Amino acid sequence: MAILKKFDLDMPAIALLELAGRGQAIRVATLSLLAAVSEGIGFVLLVPIIALYGGGDVSQDTRIELPELPLSLMLAFFVLLVVIRSLAEMGRKLAVQDFSAGLVDSLRMRAARSLLGADWRWAMTQQRGKNEALLITNIDRAGYAAEMAAGFVRQAVGILALAAAAMVVSPAAAMTGIGAGALVLLLYRPLGRRARALGEILSRSYDTLYTHIGEMLGAMRIIKSFGREEAASSALENSLGQLRKAQRDYVRDSAIGQAALHVGGALVAACLAWFALDWLQLPLAIVLPLAAIFVRALPLLGELQAAFQNWNHASPAIGEALEIIERADAKAEPEAASEAPRLTERLRFSGVSLSHRSDRRALVDVTLDIEAGTMLALTGRSGAGKSTLADL
Repeated sequence: MAILKKFDLDMPAIALLELAGRGQAIRVATLSLLAAVSEGIGFVLLVPIIALYGGGDVSQDTRIELPELPLSLMLAFFVLLVVIRSLAEMGRKLAVQDFSAGLVDSLRMRAARSLLGADWRWAMTQQRGKNEALLITNIDRAGYAAEMAAGFVRQAVGILALAAAAMVVSPAAAMTGIGAGALVLLLYRPLGRRARALGEILSRSYDTLYTHIGEMLGAMRIIKSFGREEAASSALENSLGQLRKAQRDYVRDSAIGQAALHVGGALVAACLAWFALDWLQLPLAIVLPLAAIFVRALPLLGELQAAFQNWNHASPAIGEALEIIERADAKAEPEAASEAPRLTERLRFSGVSLSHRSDRRALVDVTLDIEAGTMLALTGRSGAGKSTLADL
């Protein structure tokens, strides 16, 4: 596949852009930026609105040039900003849906074409469960990763816009808040690496589970013939146990990350309030918009953390899907493959015997001629060897 030559399989973010389309990604980013900028301007506009009604003298503490406009006009402009943000956010959600669906459909069709175009002898050696996991679970997780990537962009752009708004309102307080927030995110980084490792473990657990289910269903006749029902059940139970453990570990780490971010955010809020009111002695017209900006930024930080962790958790599915597609493409049938030879005389079995194991013989001394152009029906009880003979 030509597209796989353009990027490293260990770089799922680049693979995501190539598969879902750069145009869709630009659309998501543009609408995210529009929503964030309109929201930031709205917070800045609160300063002159509050100052008009006794919020204190802000001329010495902010970079905002107070407009000589009536309150009604400023409020109308504020409402207009809210409308713009709402429309941009609605468009962004639709764009994210298109972005995710484009990735899933593109990846699923590439996988299906690669598997269908692979040499049948190679295809017969592949585990059915892994292919099912590829076409269903892994690719759906890749779509979820696309949604998380888009969410991460939205939260990151939103936080940057709020930081810019805070810098306009009060540079000193904003720099203190930005520094404290960066420290909280820096302390969170180990949990992000842990999330990616758990994502890889979860992908392997899904593969193992689908493999066991596929093998169990495909080999039901053999399992029952040799009395291996208990062993098959135990293998499936073990796979389910590994999957549930990986899922629980992820939920636990996610909860720890959210708790750490909330506690860190509360500490930052307390320090900023003290710094703005007691140390900088800022007027109410500046403190209230700053408080509103921080209240808005705190959940965005939580959503940013969740999106980053979920991306690390789901993104390995993109690389795993591309890896299987690349292996299938490497085993593709040649374009000028000759047609299968036609049977012109007969198929002959002469004294054929076959054993699945030494003490259980599936076929015993079978002699049979099947003439070309004829139809033959094999009948017999379950386990008599009909499928084995047909495979031969």
